[in-house]
Amino acid sequence: MRKNKKTTILLVCLAMLVSGCAGKPASTEGTASEKTVDTAAQKQVTIALLSQQTSLDPHTTIDGTSMIAQGGNIYNTLVDSKDEVSSEILPELATEWSVSDDNLVYTFKLRDNVLFHNGDKFTSADAKFSVERAMSEPVTASSFSMIDHVEAPDDTTLVITCKYIQANFLQVIGSLGGSIVSEKAVTEAGDNYKFHPIGTGPYKLEGECIPGQPFSLVAFDGYWGEQPQIQKINFKILPDASTAVIALQKGEVDFMPDLSVADMSIVDEDENLVVHQAPSFSFVHLTFNKSKPPFDNQKVREAIAKAVNKNDIIAASYDNAGALANAPLNSLQLGYTEDLPFDTYDLEGAKKLMEEAGYQDGFTTTVLVRTDKAFLMKVAQVLQAQLAEIGIDLQIEQMEKATWIEYLGNCDFDMTIGYLNWPSVDKMLSFLYKSDGDQNYDRCFNDPVIDEMLIKATQTMDTKERGQIYTDIIKRADESMVVVPLFFPAEIVGANAHIKGVTIYNNCYFSVKEWTLEE
Repeated sequence: MRKNKKTTILLVCLAMLVSGCAGKPASTEGTASEKTVDTAAQKQVTIALLSQQTSLDPHTTIDGTSMIAQGGNIYNTLVDSKDEVSSEILPELATEWSVSDDNLVYTFKLRDNVLFHNGDKFTSADAKFSVERAMSEPVTASSFSMIDHVEAPDDTTLVITCKYIQANFLQVIGSLGGSIVSEKAVTEAGDNYKFHPIGTGPYKLEGECIPGQPFSLVAFDGYWGEQPQIQKINFKILPDASTAVIALQKGEVDFMPDLSVADMSIVDEDENLVVHQAPSFSFVHLTFNKSKPPFDNQKVREAIAKAVNKNDIIAASYDNAGALANAPLNSLQLGYTEDLPFDTYDLEGAKKLMEEAGYQDGFTTTVLVRTDKAFLMKVAQVLQAQLAEIGIDLQIEQMEKATWIEYLGNCDFDMTIGYLNWPSVDKMLSFLYKSDGDQNYDRCFNDPVIDEMLIKATQTMDTKERGQIYTDIIKRADESMVVVPLFFPAEIVGANAHIKGVTIYNNCYFSVKEWTLEE
């Protein structure tokens, strides 16, 4: 790597408080230098996408590609919390809000000068419709299940009453699932709304959006906030990462999300490009089907944990671009603890545990690997070599993400390499440990005590107390060796060096309105 080439490290996450919440950095709007490019042709950027968009509807979106287009661009939320975990909640479509003494009723005062992209005025009726829609759509329903009912007493007031206390309620309301849509547009478009989005954000869809085809967003001249400097965002769908990197080098695209570590040095060596990195909440781990032999034997799980050399794994699969994990939570999240060891490698101890478990001769098993994250295959290959040291013949089976999810949902696997990106502590731990609900990640693990602790945490308003509950949860799960934590890979993107003000938000957000183009 060239020593005179600066790799931009965006430490947005380090500004977070330990509430497990990622706050919004200071706005870059209006800070363009005198060198700002001001020709119409140059006030646009092209973003590379490696898979086709499936929906531009915030209440039905399940893929990161579609989220990239929406987050901070097409839609606004009542409050600003880009990844459900902001420690500082900022006004957006709501200018102010109050909470009842029992922490169940939230009253929002709404802006009265906001227009939708179709020219209609935004009112509390649209906000009520949007929240109720989020409560009913399968993708978002579980996140909004704490809401009992929504009222709109006048055009600029919205009242949301909860069934029970939810400590991170404002963070949820400020997430992509809390995006405000036009009731009229959704009703008229029906199922076609997902490709005919109407929001209140700084950019609107130009023309139509056809799955698998390039599409563009243009600056909305009726936007209630400050007009963005970049007037047009083009989204170009490319077949693979190698093609996207070449396009970035040629100037055919200006921004590439999810840059691989294999391509990072290529981008970093190009004087016209820059690499942006940020700490991530993406949790890479090894998990077991604990409902069947041999993984129902805790000594086998502990043996595997001791046979795993995490340092070798992150070095081989991610070029050390990240941080070792001792639990699903990193040092920026509420509940993080250093009481659990990061390095558990003990080969002789692993062999002894295998013998005690009755598997001194080892066994053959299979690990499932999803294909959408190429580096996970390298993780599997290193694990294959490491587990061979204790007699485990590890077969690797790759499959598309959708198939992988189906296999896990049916508990039809031996082991798998998990990859979760949830800044929300509650969501991360629920995906891993909760034994019921449609968002359960490991359905073959069931611990009623952890279930109760998760519920208690979400209803505990005191931050310190809630953090201790989360710590207790991960310690209890560690005692059962539910998963083997591996590492947190860094978030990496590549961009044209002329783009300034790039901030990496978790959960696929890149707010183009904050960017500027400079010579």
